[in-house]
Amino acid sequence: MNKWDIYLQEARTQAEFARRSYVAFRDAERASSVIDVFFHLHHFLVHATNIDRILDTKPGTERHAILAGHLDLSGVDPKPFRRLRNHLEHFDERLDRWVQDFEGHTFFDMNIITGAKGFPEKAFLRALDGDTFKFHGEFYNMTELYSAVGEIDRRLTTACS
Repeated sequence: MNKWDIYLQEARTQAEFARRSYVAFRDAERASSVIDVFFHLHHFLVHATNIDRILDTKPGTERHAILAGHLDLSGVDPKPFRRLRNHLEHFDERLDRWVQDFEGHTFFDMNIITGAKGFPEKAFLRALDGDTFKFHGEFYNMTELYSAVGEIDRRLTTACS
């Protein structure tokens, strides 16, 4: 086994975990199990961004040298979702900021708000609006990330064969 195979195989494992988490998220959504929706979304985001963390190498590092030329990820960029993963990983700090900015307004957390109108964005800590995960005033399209994971997995499968 080559060294680069180890990284690519782990990225494929993370893609499989991300896919399973996404399917479980969609199942929970169909079952209207709100707590499970956010539980599986969180895991989907962790695994999806782990792929990027494994494969997005810094020039000059040993991993960059090992992976160079073994996988083409041009046109696929899950990096914007790292910000959301970082928010979830450092949730305590985001909660501190939320509490600090709280002015007694209506407060919603872990709500499915698809189709709801008239609520100020700052009312939501975490919410799902259709395919958009809203966190602390920022919006992330889960379908876009799922598509990126699928495309990366296809390229990984080709690179590993």
